[in-house]
Amino acid sequence: AEKIFPTLDVYQTILQLTPKIDQIFSYDSTAAVRLQANESLEKLSESVNAMMTEFQSSITKESSKSAISGGGVHQLTRYVMNFIVFLADYSDSLATILKESSLPLPEDYFSSSGEENPGSGDRSPMAARLAWLILVLLCKIDAKSRLYNDSALSYLFLANNLHYVVTKVRTSNLRLVLGDDWVANHEVKVNQYLEKYEKMAWGDVIASLPGDSTAGTEAEESLRRFNEAFEEAYKKHKTWVVPDPNLRDEIQASIARKLMPGYTGFYKKHPVGSCNIVRFTPEDLNNYITDLYVGLGRSVPVSKTKKYMVSPSHTTDLK
Repeated sequence: AEKIFPTLDVYQTILQLTPKIDQIFSYDSTAAVRLQANESLEKLSESVNAMMTEFQSSITKESSKSAISGGGVHQLTRYVMNFIVFLADYSDSLATILKESSLPLPEDYFSSSGEENPGSGDRSPMAARLAWLILVLLCKIDAKSRLYNDSALSYLFLANNLHYVVTKVRTSNLRLVLGDDWVANHEVKVNQYLEKYEKMAWGDVIASLPGDSTAGTEAEESLRRFNEAFEEAYKKHKTWVVPDPNLRDEIQASIARKLMPGYTGFYKKHPVGSCNIVRFTPEDLNNYITDLYVGLGRSVPVSKTKKYMVSPSHTTDLK
């Protein structure tokens, strides 16, 4: 399938030279030259279509059964998206080669309303074909997510891979081909995966968070449950990865927003030493959160990087 790029180079060159060929070889005696150029374009076009079909088949037939460690970006996602990004650089040539499309794309695949909007992709057969290749990839990734025994890790895997796809589209010529609505729709899906991940992965921790009004033996019991839940979650998710630093920050910040205010309020009433089982200061908790998703052996000096100060009123509490 990689031969498609030099093939497109030849096609593009002949196509650009066609006006000059027609001009120079305009006589009946040189009609064979014009015919040969046209036949070459036709054969190259057929070859490109065949290679596109072969590339799609290679995605469908990919049969690796090993789950990616930590729920990171699958090598298939990287390979396919890099391939499609390069294809988008030949959009002018592909627009003349891919002339028909009967692909069963969802009606709302390019926009939430299913209507065509200016600046939202040209809906050409070429756009539909590239969108279809991405859809085939995402279906394959969805199937691979089932290789994980942990549902939370499965959703993190889906979020990582779809985020990678969306980033590739947003930062390349694919954005002009598929349109901003396509990007926006799939960003929503990334957030949906993250919400499901967070609910499954951190729901018990958030539910066990002690309130600042909890007191006495009830406070100790509540804090004991929180300690156990947080330490279990941290130990598990310390080995999980989010390769994209911006997405990693987003997840860490979301977790911090749900944990830090409640824990900080509790800590103000029950600082370390006042209760036998207070294990973390708010800063400790912040540091543990910022150490997540970098993968084993890639810890960062969290106490010197960033702190999730949820609001100015909590800043003095965390110092």
